[in-house]
Amino acid sequence: AAHDGVSPKLANALVRIVNEFVSNSTKHAFGSSSSGSIRIAITGGDQGWTILCKDDGNATKQDAERGASGAGLGTQGSKA
Repeated sequence: AAHDGVSPKLANALVRIVNEFVSNSTKHAFGSSSSGSIRIAITGGDQGWTILCKDDGNATKQDAERGASGAGLGTQGSKA
């Protein structure tokens, strides 16, 4: 069955994840740079939801590995 919307709980979770990513990108990926882009794509359906967040910031390999390990607060919050 097609979704006509999302529950308030799911909408809140999606907003929190996107907000955390944008906040982290502006703080860490871009630093003092005044330019950059952030792209967010959210897709969903009967099988679940996917959020793709990308920026063109200057994160290091270590930053990416720490993020992938689930050590960051945003990653932990998104699993809740």
